[in-house]
Amino acid sequence: MTDAFEARLQRAGRVALDDAAIGTAVAQVVEQTSVERPSRRPRRIVPAIALGAILALGMPVAVAAAVQWGPWRFVTEPDLVVAREWVDAEGTPLGSCEGRIATEGLSADARADAIAYFAGLDLGAIEPDPERVAGALNATGRLDEIGRLIEGAEPDDFDVRHEGELLSADVFTDARILQEALMSTVTMDMTNAITPEHPELQEAGIATLGEIQCVAPEAAQP
Repeated sequence: MTDAFEARLQRAGRVALDDAAIGTAVAQVVEQTSVERPSRRPRRIVPAIALGAILALGMPVAVAAAVQWGPWRFVTEPDLVVAREWVDAEGTPLGSCEGRIATEGLSADARADAIAYFAGLDLGAIEPDPERVAGALNATGRLDEIGRLIEGAEPDDFDVRHEGELLSADVFTDARILQEALMSTVTMDMTNAITPEHPELQEAGIATLGEIQCVAPEAAQP
């Protein structure tokens, strides 16, 4: 997946992600995130945080109507829009995000299947990829906070590595990390779902373009 990110912080806590360097950094985080070590205890994945879905208390929520997103620079015609208000494991608001996903370079039939898959999703039942959350937190020097975002998780539950300078926690906020990890889950599940019907994708894979904007909790209030 090609993720377009931007490092500039805009007014009202909004950050549009369209900087290629940030996207590259995220890709490196993912590449440095490996499978679980067999020697450690099984990872616990608990639906602790959700967007447009379930809070820690299990109540459905939606992104505040007052949130006004900036111009979309990369994904102006999305195949899927995912909007959520994020909270941590204790129910503390983290911010609101909207993510847009567009497929690229697919045949007409494959793209139709991808769009049909997206249309059938229950977005409220989908969780962020825990490995992506752990990898991004580790890349900002905050892996010890994983239990605050993934309930019941411990740093030793993940085998993640990061080389080089730490990424900015001002850009990679908790809400943004969770939103990116959620979009990763969605795109990977879509790829796994439609590839069996399209053998040509076995080697070529599926390219997607993603764009995310987030606002801080105080900026999301009506």
